[in-house]
Amino acid sequence: MKLTQKVIVKSFNGEANGPDDVKPNENYWLLLGETGTVVSLNAGQWLQKRHGEDVYLIQFNTDLHEAGLEAHNEVPNSLWFRGSDLEAID
Repeated sequence: MKLTQKVIVKSFNGEANGPDDVKPNENYWLLLGETGTVVSLNAGQWLQKRHGEDVYLIQFNTDLHEAGLEAHNEVPNSLWFRGSDLEAID
């Protein structure tokens, strides 16, 4: 993936469905099928090591707070995703 690449979310943490007991504000599976843009490639070693692969900061057009999701990144409406959870689109 590269900066400004458009992507679609195909899973979250490698799963297509969240657990039954997921908190509503952490139900990032609601973003499956949403599109966004890669806005940062620099996740830091701790995050990449934790996931064992490259991770990317994705900015969505959707207002994540309005959707009831937690998002605390400096870039509004953005979340870190594993590369395997994303599919590049034109």
